[in-house]
Amino acid sequence: MSQEWRSTLYVVAPHPTSARVLLQQQNGRYRLPATTAAGNVWDTGPAAVEPILRDLMGQDLTVLHRLHYQADEARRTGSSVYLVETAGNHLTGQWVDASILADLPLDQPEQRSLLATVLEERVSGPPSGRNPWARPGWQAQVEAWIEAHLSENGARLLGPLKPVKRWALSCVLEAPTSTGSIYFKTHADLPLFGNEAAVLDELSRRYPTEIPRPLALERRRIWMLLPPFEEIVGWDASLAQRRALLTRFARLQRRAVSDVEPLLRSGCLDRRLDWTAAQIEPLLDQADQFVDAASAARLHALAPLLRRAIDALQRLGVPETLVHGDLHGGNVALRGGQPLYFDWTDACISHPFVDLLDVYLEEDEALGQILRDAYLAEWADEVDFLDLQAAWPWAEAVAALHHTISYVSIVQHVEPGSAYEIDWGPPFWFKRLLSLLEKLT
Repeated sequence: MSQEWRSTLYVVAPHPTSARVLLQQQNGRYRLPATTAAGNVWDTGPAAVEPILRDLMGQDLTVLHRLHYQADEARRTGSSVYLVETAGNHLTGQWVDASILADLPLDQPEQRSLLATVLEERVSGPPSGRNPWARPGWQAQVEAWIEAHLSENGARLLGPLKPVKRWALSCVLEAPTSTGSIYFKTHADLPLFGNEAAVLDELSRRYPTEIPRPLALERRRIWMLLPPFEEIVGWDASLAQRRALLTRFARLQRRAVSDVEPLLRSGCLDRRLDWTAAQIEPLLDQADQFVDAASAARLHALAPLLRRAIDALQRLGVPETLVHGDLHGGNVALRGGQPLYFDWTDACISHPFVDLLDVYLEEDEALGQILRDAYLAEWADEVDFLDLQAAWPWAEAVAALHHTISYVSIVQHVEPGSAYEIDWGPPFWFKRLLSLLEKLT
């Protein structure tokens, strides 16, 4: 029986008003406040460990972001260092500034440079690329905004905001209120992300039965206040649920064909096939940063197949329309038993077939064909069904190209210290793209 994972969680708690951090003395050496937890915290992230760290520090706190993570697979141990925001009251230990830190004997000497960076940022401020939710004072602004909205509607906040997800790309918080829980969301401002607040406002007005209407939003700061969902479909959805979410979404895409121009004006990015074709060479020029040299060279050699794939979809006659960008059961809820699509950060206008992650990544080939045909049947009155099936391998390659472009852009534009949370993406998609192109040769 394999050994269970254990994780050590370290807390960097800066002083609320000065450039000092809290250290605790033990056996003549100094260390960050720490605790251990069962499991590998890689999969949980800052949101899930916040209650553990509150117990450790004995007071309310907010996890701003994870400063460092490392794991020993052989020993099944991991460690994470979290930057937190606290009131600074009644904390046990010694407040240390940069001048003291330089010569202080540390229990974990490798953390010295990390702490020095935190102290420097307390003076100069966080780097410009740091997400708002990883900055001190931000959550208090969100709470005030939510409380103002609730007051206008005869409700009130019953307690502190609870983290649901807080990572490189987005922040989701649960707000317990006198009328039940509601949810706050914002996301990173990245080149291939639209402004979801603006996009969701437009989409929910046009398609109210398929897309949730926000309770409140602020476009400038990309803030959204959302109602709770009855049920999330999830990754373990039944075949019937998966078919339903695909067929209903195809119908939404068909309705959106006539709305392409207003959707572009609302903030959906223009990632139509002509745009995608123009990204092929710039993308492949970066492949050797993410895959081995032989794979990168082979991708270059097969580039003409990508152009042929794009040409095949353009000739097919299926119109370009609304694309979710990350369509799977985890981003679909149920309302009255019908699919409700949320999380529109990647919303764009492109070929509708790039949206079928749930089908392309299905490992059971027979099941994948059932899902594929259910989706394609919704387009069969425009294009012959056999032609749709014949174009599927080309569509799969173009979809892989679309997502490779997305993940490379994300990794290159998130704050470097947070890139580890998403850096699996480009290698995965480059390898998948190569595999699909090889099948087309």
